[in-house]
Amino acid sequence: MGDFQLRYKQFSECSILIEWPSKIDKMVLEDLIIFKEKLVTSLLKEVVYVKSAYNSLLIVYNTTINNIYDKIQILKDLYSSEEPVLIGPSLLWKIPVCYADEFAIDIEEISQKKTCLNKTLLPCIPGLFIPYF
Repeated sequence: MGDFQLRYKQFSECSILIEWPSKIDKMVLEDLIIFKEKLVTSLLKEVVYVKSAYNSLLIVYNTTINNIYDKIQILKDLYSSEEPVLIGPSLLWKIPVCYADEFAIDIEEISQKKTCLNKTLLPCIPGLFIPYF
């Protein structure tokens, strides 16, 4: 798995939030997906729910967490384990974007923030964004 510095936080009395770096990066996303798959397929029977966002995982346990440090250590060990993980194929959705004035009601504001003219805005927008569901 990646060499990311993950942050572990107790989110509630029975959940832990794991955070990756706050940046849009394919490697962060892949690392998160692999770790989520490890969690789902592991023998951690007390985990009842794993919810992922773009750079975080929320792990919900079926009981109150009595010793947060022990739970976090178990998660760190699982993260660093070399256990192979099978990830299914992904889908690439191509979503068209329209910048016609009647549909792009915020194009003036974006143009000002990006210091571009309306007609040259498209090259100012970063490339491919990979969403994860």
